[in-house]
Amino acid sequence: MKIVFDSIGGIGKNIAATVIIKLIKKKYPDCELTVISTTPEVFNHNPNVDYLFHIDTRSEVLEYGHDFDQVLVQDPYHHTDMITRKSHLISTWAKLYDLDYKDEQPEIFLTEKEIQEGTELYSSDKPIMVIHPNGGTNTELFTYNWSRDLPTSISNAVIEKYKDEYKIYQIKSKDSKLTLMNTTPADEGIRMIAVLLMLSEKRLLIDSFTQHLAVCVDKPSTVCWITTTPNEFGYKMHNNVIRTPYEKPTIFTCYEGYNLVEYLSNMPYSSNKDIFNLNEILNNI
Repeated sequence: MKIVFDSIGGIGKNIAATVIIKLIKKKYPDCELTVISTTPEVFNHNPNVDYLFHIDTRSEVLEYGHDFDQVLVQDPYHHTDMITRKSHLISTWAKLYDLDYKDEQPEIFLTEKEIQEGTELYSSDKPIMVIHPNGGTNTELFTYNWSRDLPTSISNAVIEKYKDEYKIYQIKSKDSKLTLMNTTPADEGIRMIAVLLMLSEKRLLIDSFTQHLAVCVDKPSTVCWITTTPNEFGYKMHNNVIRTPYEKPTIFTCYEGYNLVEYLSNMPYSSNKDIFNLNEILNNI
């Protein structure tokens, strides 16, 4: 049996999809599984994948000369259970394809060479702390996204507390303009970031790809949530810190579940300093 599965979306969604391909192989152990992904590096060396393609070649894989028995291209974000927040992303995805999900966790398969390279790259005479304060798309208009990112005041307070004892890496994209003081940028690829998380002793993350990746390397982390929730996208192994109650009604665009940016005018707080209780974060790291 030939099956093709595609995972379109952000890095975190693709990491979560490693559970789905594992369940597909469990249900159809003799199938030949082709994976099409926005971030194929997530699936490198994964024993459940027979053929791996970048999303740019999707039309060729699906339309030209491939005789697939099953084409699994439905998007779980369009499912009722996700839109109404009744189910976790992985559970909803498994339900779409009638897969038997029993709380399996995402996986990444790193080679010994990658682990060695990452260990050399992040060599430190201090224990390592990782902070990932900003995620999604950085543009001229949106360098800070209140609905997802840590307020700078929170990040700076955490860094101030730990900067002498730890070497602090800030995970960021190469084009991000937000570099925090007393941190070392970590803007390498996904697989090197996985090694960094593996080597770290403390981790402060947001609802972005790193909280999924931390599960892959078995590193419980402190994860901060604002407009999304761990019930939809998180994991029980983490210390999940939920935002404080909204101070005023929000004017939603369609962020909650979809957009990566939100206008500051929609922020339901007097100040972004009020989104989280700083002491709660410090006590959970």
